[in-house]
Amino acid sequence: FESFISCHPPCKDLIRAERVPADMEDQLRFRYNRAGEASDGSLPVNADGSRKPNAASHIDSMAESLPTAETRSDPHHAEESMLLNHESDSSSEKSAEDDDLHYHPDDDCRQSPRYCTGCSVTRILMSPMALMVLGLVGLTYYGYMFQTSDVTTPEIVVFNLVIALLLGSYFQCLLLDPGTVPLRWHYAVKRLQLHTIYRVCRHTHMHRPPRAHYDSITERQVLNMDHFCPWMVNCIGFYNRKFFILFLLWTCVACAQFVVAMLWRAGGNVLLLLIDHGNITMLKFVAFIVDAAMGLAVPAFLGFHVKLAVLNQTTMDSETLAYDLGWRRNVAAVMGPNPWLWLLPLYGEGPVG
Repeated sequence: FESFISCHPPCKDLIRAERVPADMEDQLRFRYNRAGEASDGSLPVNADGSRKPNAASHIDSMAESLPTAETRSDPHHAEESMLLNHESDSSSEKSAEDDDLHYHPDDDCRQSPRYCTGCSVTRILMSPMALMVLGLVGLTYYGYMFQTSDVTTPEIVVFNLVIALLLGSYFQCLLLDPGTVPLRWHYAVKRLQLHTIYRVCRHTHMHRPPRAHYDSITERQVLNMDHFCPWMVNCIGFYNRKFFILFLLWTCVACAQFVVAMLWRAGGNVLLLLIDHGNITMLKFVAFIVDAAMGLAVPAFLGFHVKLAVLNQTTMDSETLAYDLGWRRNVAAVMGPNPWLWLLPLYGEGPVG
């Protein structure tokens, strides 16, 4: 509290001007704790679920609300002010907690899919990575569709379908919120005194469910966090992990189709890819080299993540089988309950868990 006061000009000026006497410093300290971090690490929220103003904005408003030198001397004014403040804080906390009075942390707390959230300076600076991915996809597409003269109609249909599935999976993973800790769950833990079971995150000051971790890039807790992927410019978590796996899958399929088709046309001689019916096709040759390299690397990465999904693990807890529920329920926890949607970049009912 002392360090906050020393670096916050409005409060510093109040104390220097002796507008806040010694007996009012306790009130400042009390309100600072109410507005910022409570002793149990929780964050205050309003009745509608939104957060209360932070400590800085709360104390800024106190500059106008604290008694002046003329009114401090009136004992009736001081008593009335303290009583009103206490009643206001108590009623706010009570209404916020009573909204979900019957909710238990073990109950379902599914969130509807949210897009384009969790932006930070780091994510914005990493956004060119997304353009690089799209550029590689475009290079492959151009080499197949525009620099291969004898491509057949079935090949065109299949390849366009694969590219559509690949891009759909990529944008779903890129834009979909991986999932954060719901405020109602945090308040239920606080109300039921489950502090010893669910630890408090030292970054967000909210209770942390099992397998949730703080992501320093998106600056929040991520449910069932797997890792932060720079190619996706997003954290891979509970709600978008399916699309990350699908992106790897359809990338493997697209690379395999392109490499096999080019080798078949060139008769195994890669240098023949530089010329197509007398036309120089350098981009197709470059696309072949890139796709061949990715075709060797990505399948191993895909196999690793499929194994984690089948065992209900993440890269953060790959050493334990404590969450194994059987392969079908494990896969449903990532891909959703409907097997017909497992290979499609559609949200459906969302993951089970």
